[in-house]
Amino acid sequence: MGLTGWAIYETACQLVGEMGSTSSKGHLHFNATLFQYFILFTLLGILISSAMHFYLTKKIIAPVRELIQSTKILKTGVYPEPLTPQGSGEIAELVLQYNELIKRLKNKDEERQKLLEDISHELRTPTSNIKGYLYALKEGDITGDRELFQSLHDQAEQLTGLIEQIDYVQTWAVKEVSYDDREWIDSRSLVEDCLRLFAWRLQEEKVPVDLRVEEVPLYVHINGLHQVLSNIIDNALRYRVGSEGIKITGKKEAARYIFSIQGEGEPIPAEEQARVFDRFYRVEQSRNRDTGGSGLGLAIAKEIVSAHQGELSLQSDGHLHNFLITLPLETKSE
Repeated sequence: MGLTGWAIYETACQLVGEMGSTSSKGHLHFNATLFQYFILFTLLGILISSAMHFYLTKKIIAPVRELIQSTKILKTGVYPEPLTPQGSGEIAELVLQYNELIKRLKNKDEERQKLLEDISHELRTPTSNIKGYLYALKEGDITGDRELFQSLHDQAEQLTGLIEQIDYVQTWAVKEVSYDDREWIDSRSLVEDCLRLFAWRLQEEKVPVDLRVEEVPLYVHINGLHQVLSNIIDNALRYRVGSEGIKITGKKEAARYIFSIQGEGEPIPAEEQARVFDRFYRVEQSRNRDTGGSGLGLAIAKEIVSAHQGELSLQSDGHLHNFLITLPLETKSE
């Protein structure tokens, strides 16, 4: 700014000198006046530049400094408070994305902590029982018999099954079903194969099944889908109330195939419905594993369906619960 003003001043002086002047006094007066204006405009330019620099520094540098300070807090293992975005430019967008990242990291950390607590809780009961009985046998406080050993075996089987389910849900959580893992199977055959596993139970409990499945070839991981259907059918039988049976339908809709497994059960509060697919989640936390299962069946089913790029959802209306399995359809080449 100063160099520009000085160049203008010198140029003006030269022009006036070339024009000539009958009075050297007038020429000196002109130069003095021009120099005053030069000083005035230079100071004004410096003032404006300083104001602009202050504004831009506050607008751009300040949010960046807040981000730096926030990341320093994050490095200590503490989740910082969300930052307030200023304006609507790229810096504001960066702040919004950073806030979203912190939110997701915090949620994941809370989920991981809860998962560890749930696993610890679920494993504690069978391991404590086994440990207690074995200690009593060792000390001679009790005498082993066939019934006791059967009970210990059942506890060990329960523990093994729980560990296998945890491993199973973790495997599917990070898996995407490739085409090499898939096979063609008819949709009705898929459901009928699963129902055969429950034939004796359905007969003993006198549960009618209304089966209405449109026959469509599906390209899926067969064992995985068997697991999904079996888990949901088992869930429908386990929590069934009333005299109504189970209704299973399947139909093609555009480029999707939708299975529906519907049955009566205890009401599920609206705020709880989205959580039924969480690991170890039970609507009634007081249920034990004998009546309420491990709390992993629906979580496993959710992961398997997601690995097929599908969706598993629940529609609930009072006592009537409807689980929907939505799968993308593949075209079968001739």
